[in-house]
Amino acid sequence: MPITLFIYVALCLMVGFLSRKSRVGFLRATLLSFLLTPTVFLIYLLLFASLETNGDAAVRDRASGR
Repeated sequence: MPITLFIYVALCLMVGFLSRKSRVGFLRATLLSFLLTPTVFLIYLLLFASLETNGDAAVRDRASGR
C-alpha cells in the first residue's frame, strides 16, 4: 500500500511539472491531478492546455498585420 501511494503522488507531481508552463500552472495541475487521477488530468493537459506562452501574441500580431 505505501508503494502505491508513493507512485500516485509521484505521478501527480510529474503531471504538475509537465504543466508548469501552461495556463494551468504547477500547483493547480498538481491539485487537480490528485482529485481527477494523474492519467485523466494528463490527457486533459495534452488535449486542451496550451504550452505556448508566446502563441497568443503571434496570433494577435498576424491579425493586426504586424
